[in-house]
Amino acid sequence: PELIALAREPTTTFLPLFGLEEPDVTRFIDQTTGVAPPASLVSAVFEETEGNPLFVGELVRLLAQEGELTSVVPGTRLAIPASVREVIGRRLAHLSVRSKDALTLASVLGQEFEIEALSRLAEQSARELVDVVDEAILARALTQIPGTPGRLRFAHALIRDSLYDSIPAGIRRRLHRSAGEVLDSLYRIEREAHLAELANHFFLAIPEADAENAVEYARRAGHVAVARLAFEEAARLFDMALEALKLTRQPDDALRCELLLGKGDAHARAGDTLAAKDSFFAAADLARLLDNPEQLSRAAIGYGGRIVWLRAGRDRRFIPL
Repeated sequence: PELIALAREPTTTFLPLFGLEEPDVTRFIDQTTGVAPPASLVSAVFEETEGNPLFVGELVRLLAQEGELTSVVPGTRLAIPASVREVIGRRLAHLSVRSKDALTLASVLGQEFEIEALSRLAEQSARELVDVVDEAILARALTQIPGTPGRLRFAHALIRDSLYDSIPAGIRRRLHRSAGEVLDSLYRIEREAHLAELANHFFLAIPEADAENAVEYARRAGHVAVARLAFEEAARLFDMALEALKLTRQPDDALRCELLLGKGDAHARAGDTLAAKDSFFAAADLARLLDNPEQLSRAAIGYGGRIVWLRAGRDRRFIPL
């Protein structure tokens, strides 16, 4: 009531408060811990907290206590400190049971989601979810995405992560399978743009869902990512396909070789020469076992690299390959 009354005053001005930027996070870690943070740490903290000063402070404090300030590798998902969970829990405690249940389901869909997808996953009509969604928006747990009607995002990644982590592992796998099936149906016409999203759901659903689905979607998503020049993302997707392939009922070495070639190509285009050579060399070994000269020659050419005057140097695998 006091804020509403204040807002009616003609001289009142509200200034939006934004989160810290990555350079600010770097300075914060340096000044509060005395440690010059590596780029991998700054990136992980910024991505996990979205620059929220309270969350940055609590997360950095936890990492310092555990002696992990300099051991964070790229791509690491950081644990949510208990103090941050408590703050998030207090915000979510004001929600009704229906609203919190819907948000928990939405957390499986990801940081952003469409109301129609949530409606199908929850087996409720979009109209039934309107009150639930409005309640979550008023509680600042969800925000609307400007210019995209029917699409919402969690107000903060840690709100989504906290809800997602509260789901037991077995139920989570079943929900990912259901989410994959829902999105597969929803995106039937424009599936190519959502292949990575589908691959992720079916991969996280294993063994509740057939691993073959994860392999196929991740493989196709990898090629789409290469075409869009997203080479690091492509390498990640080919790696996901390779991991899923290990869990299929019938191993397919020819497909594994093809995925290794795709992964090597993605790494090479991204400029990660060492990772590219490892993938191409593994593909070459497999192609020899399969007696597949076409795949072997592609592996050799990939290993040799795009620089035609490159010399073997100390690389003992170069000339024999």
